[in-house]
Amino acid sequence: MAYKWTDQKTIQAYLESAGNIEIGEREEITPRTAENFENDAVFEITTVLSAAWEGLENLNTENTPDDLKRMAAKLAASRLGLLRVSAGLGDSPKWVEAYRSEVIAQAMRMVINYETVEIPGTTRREGLTVSQLLLKVKQREFVPQPPA
Repeated sequence: MAYKWTDQKTIQAYLESAGNIEIGEREEITPRTAENFENDAVFEITTVLSAAWEGLENLNTENTPDDLKRMAAKLAASRLGLLRVSAGLGDSPKWVEAYRSEVIAQAMRMVINYETVEIPGTTRREGLTVSQLLLKVKQREFVPQPPA
């Protein structure tokens, strides 16, 4: 499995460390694991964006717009941060949840404003009203629940 939209270097920028993708001070993850996390992030983003655009499955590391690449990298970094926390059995750092919230909120704003947002390589779904888009976005919304 390869990276779908972004790359290791872009993900690493959000993790604030150099070299291989690291989840702790000395721990590294395998490239295969990083690719899986990025693929999951792309899937989550496309789940939201597919409310308004078709052809997202045709995007790849070569033709994905830079904004979407950064969104995927940020969300993958958030997922890697959760891996670090689960390995250390600690509380989730605030940046992990902030990254995820920022990415999903951006994707939702793109859908709501789909008439003015271009995603090269895709086509807008025709005949959607604002109320239909709001309903579709709401159906895709994820609200994390506080721990019990």
